[in-house]
Amino acid sequence: MGARALVLAASLGAALGLLLGAAAGLRLASDDRPLAATGNPPAGSGDARVAELEAEVARWRDAYQKLASTQSPDAGAEAAPKAIPPPAAAPPGAQPQPGKGFDERALVARGYTEEEARRLRERFDAYQLDELYLDNRAQREGWRQDPRFLQESRHLAEVLQAELGDRDFDALLYGAGRNNRVKVVGVLPQSVAARSGLEDGDEVVSYDGQRIFEARALMHATTEGTADQQTEMIVRRDGQEQRIVVPRGPIGIRLQAARVPPEAYR
Repeated sequence: MGARALVLAASLGAALGLLLGAAAGLRLASDDRPLAATGNPPAGSGDARVAELEAEVARWRDAYQKLASTQSPDAGAEAAPKAIPPPAAAPPGAQPQPGKGFDERALVARGYTEEEARRLRERFDAYQLDELYLDNRAQREGWRQDPRFLQESRHLAEVLQAELGDRDFDALLYGAGRNNRVKVVGVLPQSVAARSGLEDGDEVVSYDGQRIFEARALMHATTEGTADQQTEMIVRRDGQEQRIVVPRGPIGIRLQAARVPPEAYR
């Protein structure tokens, strides 16, 4: 309600209370009069006044209820459905697995100490907060669906990877239940990949010396530098790393993200 409506409603409520009190008082006064020899209260003006006040109370009550209904924020219309914000972008490295938190024990099993695993979990928590703030700012400022959002999201991941180093970043993604590997699941005929010997099932380890943990990072890397410049790619095939030289630019492969336990730390 507005301030004016609140004052009017309060006044009506107070008046209603006074009328109810007056009516109750008169009825009590009427009922407390001495009975005549017949046992019936003598007729008098008190009963008529009570009836008059009760009618007045009914009129005030109706007025109060009408005012309350017309001033309600939801009166006369259905509440507009709340817009559902777009989901936050999945942090680079892969999709989170719903219902699972950071698995410190999985890292301990790979050779990390409990203190090291705890430190990575805390850093991941801070990273998630950074993503939430980025998502919130992008939505408020209207560029949540723009390429700018993907660029800034990718920048957060690059900063984290540079801070932790490849090994700990890999472990952090795995502990968080996120994808941390990129695998080849299709080679286009007549493509650079086909001519270079890439095969289905190859796991992309690095491109031009940069560790690859997500498909988007590989796609971005192919656009840097000079087109057609000879670039080294490392892939893992049947447990063995192989070096493949490709010209910088489109490779011609289909990729699939996967979550793979990182190599044992110790």
